[in-house]
Amino acid sequence: MKRPDRTGAVAIARSHPRGDAPAHKRHLASTWAVQPGLVSPPSCLPPVGVSMTNPALFIAIEGLDGSGGTTQVRLLAEWLTARSVPVQCTREPTDGPVGRLIRRALSPQDPAAVLGDTVLPYLFAADRRDHLDRLVLPQLQAGITVVTDRYVPSSLAYQGLSIGVEAALELNAGFRAPDLTVVLEVSPEECMRRIAARGDTLERFEDLDRLTAIRTCYASGLARLEARGDLILRVDGARPVHEVADRIRAAVAQLR
Repeated sequence: MKRPDRTGAVAIARSHPRGDAPAHKRHLASTWAVQPGLVSPPSCLPPVGVSMTNPALFIAIEGLDGSGGTTQVRLLAEWLTARSVPVQCTREPTDGPVGRLIRRALSPQDPAAVLGDTVLPYLFAADRRDHLDRLVLPQLQAGITVVTDRYVPSSLAYQGLSIGVEAALELNAGFRAPDLTVVLEVSPEECMRRIAARGDTLERFEDLDRLTAIRTCYASGLARLEARGDLILRVDGARPVHEVADRIRAAVAQLR
């Protein structure tokens, strides 16, 4: 995985499956590529109370366990809401029937934990199909921006560990690509420190060796998604929370 500039610069990769990217995406890519350290360009961040009126966006926040994705989903949703953008926050695994089974399987104390690592990829794909059909696509069609805590890249990283990244990609072929995928880059060591500080029971993938291997799968999976045209924004997730949030907001504002 391409690491961010240690100054906190954000790198954004772009391509498009149907030829050239739309103009607003080309502008986003070029702006963030040539201005290291850019946090919140005044020209693209509307003030509170000013409506952002472009069509609804589908945004995914990604990263290792402990990278801060859940926090950034919440902060982005609050920022959009303050600018009169209707927004729906969601997550994967979902709270639907398949997602609840997955959450049980990830807990070592639950009887569902007997489900093996080679079974989980199929459950995640089924949960994602249900997620899209019942929530994501209807919300987007209604003009509501959707911000999800995890999406296809998580399957390529976490389930790629057991069945391989290519097999995981095939399982997830055909799912709607986000308008923007934000990847919070945090070292496995820092992620484990944050997880330990929470004091919660560790889940299936929450140990240093696994997170290190998952980071490698993330790199491979993201490269494949970029090759097919996905718009990927990498942010140094070790930076202060407000700086990370500013980088994400600036990118989203340029998309809108």
